[in-house]
Amino acid sequence: FFPSVPRLATTRNAFGVSGTSPTAALPVNVPDRFRACGRELSVRLENYISHRTWRSSTMELHVVHLERKIRDLLENLGFEIYPFKVGWYNEVLPPTLHLRYSDDTLAFVVLSIPAMFDKAFKPFLKKQLLKKIHDPVDQCISYHLSLIRESLADQKMDIMYDYEILPNRKPKFLAQTAAHVAGATYLYQRKDVHQDSWGEKKIYGVCIHPSYGGWFAIRAL
Repeated sequence: FFPSVPRLATTRNAFGVSGTSPTAALPVNVPDRFRACGRELSVRLENYISHRTWRSSTMELHVVHLERKIRDLLENLGFEIYPFKVGWYNEVLPPTLHLRYSDDTLAFVVLSIPAMFDKAFKPFLKKQLLKKIHDPVDQCISYHLSLIRESLADQKMDIMYDYEILPNRKPKFLAQTAAHVAGATYLYQRKDVHQDSWGEKKIYGVCIHPSYGGWFAIRAL
């Protein structure tokens, strides 16, 4: 989180529910990778615009520069980052789950993709041969994000990890929701399915990445 960074433009992101951009209501066909068990999963993809178009057309120059700096440090290690406004996240959740930052606070959700195993995780393990490791993947993520903090020492910055919880046992943030509002993934929920055959069963949502399907992980905010 970067509370000190001036506000982003208010146009919605790639998977926003509403938006002011004239391209924010482009219809989208469900890709083949979103078909399951021979059946096309019927979903509502409203107000879709590409994340790249949104980023280049609505973010102010200094925010783009900050994003590029973080991306340059993480991209070659098998990570992806996606910016969003805290207000977008809070808007879709009840107050008890809100992030305690102003709506205009800039946030980045950090994803690991399959390349992370070879580019970041294995080299990290080799460097830690003589040290005690409890949770190697979590420690690897923490290590690389700590380097981001050091490189951005002039910024007011907070980091939350996907495994962290509050004293009341609730997660510090809802990872799938953050990835959805940032345009990193699409969170398919029960309401997206036109033919609901589950009855009274409790059905949880699932995030799908546009390139990697389910082969990714949401690591931090």
